[in-house]
Amino acid sequence: MTRIITSVVLTLAIGTGSYFVSHQNHCSGESIPATSTQTSPSTAPRYFAIVYSYQDAENHVMKSHTFGQFIKVSGDDPAKAKLETRTISWLPARFAESLRLTVIAVPGKNFTLAETMQFAERLGTTVKHFDPVEIDAATYDRAIAQIERLNAGGVRYKMYNSSPDSVVTQSTAGVSHCIHAVGDVVGRIPTGIARGFEAGEIIRDHIASHVKLDKTSKAPAWLYDVAAHTAETLDRPAMLATSNAQ
Repeated sequence: MTRIITSVVLTLAIGTGSYFVSHQNHCSGESIPATSTQTSPSTAPRYFAIVYSYQDAENHVMKSHTFGQFIKVSGDDPAKAKLETRTISWLPARFAESLRLTVIAVPGKNFTLAETMQFAERLGTTVKHFDPVEIDAATYDRAIAQIERLNAGGVRYKMYNSSPDSVVTQSTAGVSHCIHAVGDVVGRIPTGIARGFEAGEIIRDHIASHVKLDKTSKAPAWLYDVAAHTAETLDRPAMLATSNAQ
């Protein structure tokens, strides 16, 4: 009888020990590993700005324009990455009908990337995009705020006058031309009478100078092609098959 009781006790002891070896003791005060909700580096969103300009061969004021695309990228596979893009392309509200800029302040409109590329084609100009600049989430949010400000109707469009003595007053409160509409996302910068590709390069460098991220980090090689063709966002840019973008 004693042997039977001893055997039962040993069996229970061994079984109990096995249970606590294979199951965490929730009363021991040890932390229980939780499922991580943090975003891994490979899936964390990244943010970019791509500055564009178009001009004709002589870089006439009336056929020059600077605009920008602000992009949020989630994922590193171009076939699966989710992109959100927003465009700043500030022109007179009736530009689609007239293709004319004006030195008189008029109602403005923020056009889409697809519309702007069509304007470039209709004007017979060449489009250039500059290397993407990686920005932070706060700068992306400022771009969204700038777009909302432009869309709210409180800002008018006014092209600068090409005469040197008018450069100082080319933009005033509540009035902006296309170059400042993009550059003001990170702060006002004097641009003089620069236009076309020259203005685009100024604004690209202006945005880059405000970025505090790792300068060695490279934008995905596919970013421009995918961003320029994506149709998942508010501005819904169309395919650029007819564009002469470089």
